[in-house]
Amino acid sequence: MSTITLSCLVVGENPYENAFEVDIEINKSISKLRDAIKEKNTQAFANVDAKDIKLWKVDISLEKENKKLELVNTKINVNIKEELGVELLPLSKISKHFTSQPADEHIHIIVQRPVETKEVHCTATYGRKSANFQWTVSREMVSLEGFKKKLYEYFTFPDGTENEHIVIGRVVGGAGLKRKISTGKMRKKLDLASSSSQSASDTVEIVTERKVIQFSADEDLLSIIWTVDPKVDLEIVVDTCKYYQVI
Repeated sequence: MSTITLSCLVVGENPYENAFEVDIEINKSISKLRDAIKEKNTQAFANVDAKDIKLWKVDISLEKENKKLELVNTKINVNIKEELGVELLPLSKISKHFTSQPADEHIHIIVQRPVETKEVHCTATYGRKSANFQWTVSREMVSLEGFKKKLYEYFTFPDGTENEHIVIGRVVGGAGLKRKISTGKMRKKLDLASSSSQSASDTVEIVTERKVIQFSADEDLLSIIWTVDPKVDLEIVVDTCKYYQVI
């Protein structure tokens, strides 16, 4: 039986560093290809059923710069169907889409995870007003434009305010943290002559400097929200003038 090698890339990953190959018989189904991809990436798809993985046939050269390569390498929310390729249905045969070995140093398959959402628990301040709200988003929904539209539900901005006038800054630090630390062993090291072995505990308050760092691009927001945790706490300051430190 004829076997082909397909170069695959998971959506959102670096095509140069994270592309991988799968060897599969050409008479197998796309469903079997999904199984092989999951087996090749056990950690990445540990909590994902193979049937929930979506595959797309693409033809993206890695040999030189091109529009499709730029899209997968730099664009967070690329529209695969409109900009890159064709969806592969699970019961169709691989031979229907690849009659022979495709070109080397090309991405042949884009692998799309099932839609995952994050709960962003926001504490927002605008002037003297504040609001607490939840923003539930998928990876494709994360954008500054979308975040700003959400803010309109909780704040009233001056007449004529456009999205481009709204500045969102992430609050970093500023909270006092009280922590108990054991100092008994340290004291014994510093005073070897002491016969006392009594352990003492001191309460120390650590205060970090409060900074407000402006989100200047969608990537900045995504890097904060899209972590391994399903829930994210985010404190922000909203304004309509630019005076924050830019990331």
